Amino acid sequence: MKNEMKRNYMDIIEDFQKEIPEKMKKENIPGLAIALVSKKGLVWCGCFGVTDVSGRQAVNIDTLFSLQSTTKTVTTVAFLLAVQEGLVTLDDCVFKICPEFKVNSRFGRDQYKKITFRHLLSHTSGLVRESKVGGVFNYVPCTWEEHIEGINGTWLKFPVGKGIAYSNVGMDLVTYLLERITGESYTEYVQRVVGDPLGIHFHYNTREVYNTQNAAKGYLGEVKAAQIDPVGLGCGAASLSIQEQAVFVQFLLNRGQVEGDNVLNSALIDVMRSVDKEGWYGLGTLVNREWGISLSYHPGGGFGLRSEMYWLPEYDCGVAVFTNQEYSDYISVLAKNAVRRVLEAKGVPLRPAEFPFETSVKIDEALLKRLTGVYSGFWGTVSVNVRNGTIYLDYPDRAVELTPHNETAFSAESPKGVVFQVDDGEPVSLKMYSENSGILHMDYRGRPPESPGPHNPAWKAFAGLYHMNIYGTEPVFCGVKIEDDGYLHLKCDQSERLYQHEDVSNLFFEFNGTPVVFEKDHVWYDNVKWVRIDDPVTTITELFRSPEHCKQEWMVDGAASQLTYLGRDEETEKILNLK
Repeated sequence: MKNEMKRNYMDIIEDFQKEIPEKMKKENIPGLAIALVSKKGLVWCGCFGVTDVSGRQAVNIDTLFSLQSTTKTVTTVAFLLAVQEGLVTLDDCVFKICPEFKVNSRFGRDQYKKITFRHLLSHTSGLVRESKVGGVFNYVPCTWEEHIEGINGTWLKFPVGKGIAYSNVGMDLVTYLLERITGESYTEYVQRVVGDPLGIHFHYNTREVYNTQNAAKGYLGEVKAAQIDPVGLGCGAASLSIQEQAVFVQFLLNRGQVEGDNVLNSALIDVMRSVDKEGWYGLGTLVNREWGISLSYHPGGGFGLRSEMYWLPEYDCGVAVFTNQEYSDYISVLAKNAVRRVLEAKGVPLRPAEFPFETSVKIDEALLKRLTGVYSGFWGTVSVNVRNGTIYLDYPDRAVELTPHNETAFSAESPKGVVFQVDDGEPVSLKMYSENSGILHMDYRGRPPESPGPHNPAWKAFAGLYHMNIYGTEPVFCGVKIEDDGYLHLKCDQSERLYQHEDVSNLFFEFNGTPVVFEKDHVWYDNVKWVRIDDPVTTITELFRSPEHCKQEWMVDGAASQLTYLGRDEETEKILNLK
């Protein structure tokens, strides 16, 4: 039967065997592994390249790769198995199991008591992205308990369940509480309830994995990345071989069954993929509407490693890909192309997410202005603004002009189009027709105030250049200053206005709810520590010369861009000379 399946895929396999080595060479990818999976098992596994640039170990079916954020799907399955055992429910409140858990909120003092496991697994809790210690930014060695304690005292971004914001530490909190619920260490529990029934072995000791010869080492361009964060058990620490990842994908395709045995109830598997909006997050699973069908998947990336997994039970189509080069998007292109090729081979009719309007019209500016404001979804935030009678999508790096087709439908070059949902004259959400991701959904968050800010001179104490490290090695920069509109602004990709808390002088929020807390020589931005740099030329020069940091041209440009934003042109020129 496997040979028959493989024959049906032969053209796909032959094309990938030719394409993949060429792309790897072009994009400087040391190693890659890919699996095509069906409900009956592994259809094809391709292993290419080496585990590190020494070339001593070729990638094979047993090479360990980090799942990174694809770990979140494993975390969700492990939790649902505890639900199946009657130990917990999705709608149990976190506070009841962990009374010491407490975060702050502008939306009611006891908001944190409403957070359930469903909120954590769907990124709708409002929690910040990271813990103050551990995690992927500015990593500081810490214990498991210290990592979780780093959430306490933070501020929620929105009322619980009323928005979506990616939270690594929310997934880690799930695994931490599973230890209390099950009475086992999380790693032992996940191996017992997931690994053993599937016949695979999950590796969570990231230091041990990193020192294993047949394990992929991460790369950032030509620079070897730092070792993987060992405390992110729920959000990104699991490692598997491509052969084992294929077994996990097969388990998902079979909706919880392994060789006829019902390991996880199919209804619980289905809950993972259940969303009420296009381009949204279920439980540990992204669900996009593309080609006229639903795609369930999860990507992951960090510490020089990337992972991507698709599982489509209705079409008996599964794909998994691993690489050890973070500075390449080929893994995403390859994974989605593999899904498309398999579906086409099966005769599944695919159609692009075409914008369903043709004739353009002229719309009164007043009707356009009612659509203005901030919209956010799993994929980020976008502003809608009207300038000189024309409506625009404003991204951090560009403005996209929209052409009206009626009062709520607009076309563009990229994305293809936008359709606004309006209730009683007020915007509720928008559907975006994306070229690369199908139909995406964003909820309306309101309009920023038009009145000028107070131009508080005390805020000058917070102004300056700040920096932090991604994954331990990649320095990035942001600038803070009072702008002409009278508000304090923080600029990373774009300048974001900060709104001061009415009672806490050093606490601010972006309009999307991200908390910003200034302290003596640093700022906590989404609970990530950014350190102020008072002497940029000296500090950044030493930073890029330090062996534990890597230097890329975009990092130098980033530092220079922020200094330009702050009006420090002389220092900008000196930084650009570091290229």
